[in-house]
Amino acid sequence: MTPVPTIEGILTDAKDPSMVRLCVAGARIGPLRRDDAIRLGAREGSRWTKALATHVKALACDVACRADALKRLGHRDLSQTLLMHRLTRKWGEPAASRVVASLVRDGWVNDAAYARSRVEALQRVSPMSAEGLQQRLQEEGVAESLAHSVANTSFDPAAVHRTVRAWKKQRRSALWISKRLSQRGFDMDTIASALQRAGIACDFDST
Repeated sequence: MTPVPTIEGILTDAKDPSMVRLCVAGARIGPLRRDDAIRLGAREGSRWTKALATHVKALACDVACRADALKRLGHRDLSQTLLMHRLTRKWGEPAASRVVASLVRDGWVNDAAYARSRVEALQRVSPMSAEGLQQRLQEEGVAESLAHSVANTSFDPAAVHRTVRAWKKQRRSALWISKRLSQRGFDMDTIASALQRAGIACDFDST
């Protein structure tokens, strides 16, 4: 009968004292949080059972998944859905779900803050309709009701007219302006009104 291995030692992670690695059969397993190891009863000399190994593997996966998530969030804001999708591809759904839930609880992921930041970034390039903003937010995983609220609250109708006047000074044609605003989600009535207010003839045959 093969003897059950034991935990030969518990090493503190050099970069983070709250993390430890377990030494089992010559291998170092982890890292996992020290308090999780204590909760599981993982002590030097403890039996390394299949159940304990399964729990430790899941906890170590969560630690790595959370580190990956925080790295991604350090590069750019992400909605809960986008982050969940990207983590799931690498770490699997169970770990991604646990990590995202903890990040939402801890305030690292906030869809309302993400939506406001995203709308600001989208409109920094050029005006975008409220409908276009809402559609983009929903495509990025923001709930419909939240996307609608943020898009309509953040939309500035006057920005369209300011931008069209600026494009007029750049000698942009009515056709060019129409295409650009259409790509940003504006309907033809709004586009025609902005052109008229800027004193630009709606000659769509010009280039």
